Amino acid sequence: MSTLGRVRSGRIFDLGVSIAPGLARLPGQQPYGFSMEATPAFTRESLKTLGIESDVGFTIERVEMDLHTGTHVDALGHVATGDVMYGGASVDEVVRENGLASLASQDIPPIISRGVLLDLAKVKGVKSLPLGHTATADELRKAVDDAGVTLEAGDVALINTGWLAEQFSDQPRYAQPGSPGIGLDAADFLIEQGVFAIAADNIMIEPVLSQRPDELACVHMRCITEAGVYLMENVQTEELADAGVTECTFLCSSVKFEGGTGGPVRPLALI
Repeated sequence: MSTLGRVRSGRIFDLGVSIAPGLARLPGQQPYGFSMEATPAFTRESLKTLGIESDVGFTIERVEMDLHTGTHVDALGHVATGDVMYGGASVDEVVRENGLASLASQDIPPIISRGVLLDLAKVKGVKSLPLGHTATADELRKAVDDAGVTLEAGDVALINTGWLAEQFSDQPRYAQPGSPGIGLDAADFLIEQGVFAIAADNIMIEPVLSQRPDELACVHMRCITEAGVYLMENVQTEELADAGVTECTFLCSSVKFEGGTGGPVRPLALI
């Protein structure tokens, strides 16, 4: 817990986005749906049928979404390479009709770690990496140098591409093919440094559907299936970048959806 000793000012940065109808989603993902299932008037009348005359009323909603909506973390059972999942487990061992038997949402540990902001937009001298850009290991090394830090085992690498800040208000554009992210050599660099998790201000960590067909989701396979590195997407990093923050105490916890392949999170950065 030595990372908590880094907190000086007590300022908190909220790194999560609001979940709302119309959020961008990748192919195969289900749209987010929200409806009110009960109102105060409805619950009061329902309680009266039970002989309860209290004036109390409740509001209750119903939510439908997949667990990779908004700012979220991928469980280690989210990705397979062929028939192999993290730790050498087979798909048949892990994937069940009612969810994952292991490597699931409830197995994601709470994270309290050092966060290191790697500002790729600053490296390129732009507000946002452009459409089609695949960030390289050399660009990440430059971002580390610019931050004046050394990555350490257990760190959370916070990737600022600038894409979310510039494009999130236009959801179709935000999720379009070619939206920027890190490439495989960049992911290998972070894995070699021993990072515990990678969190980025884009929808897929890596570029969306812009690689060769045989390279699709190669960063996910390398990080999750091979290395057991957690990935967090749609993370708001621009406020940290604007404030010139390079190191922070990073806190994040996922809801324990039994058998889930990931889960919404509201990560926080403390300085």
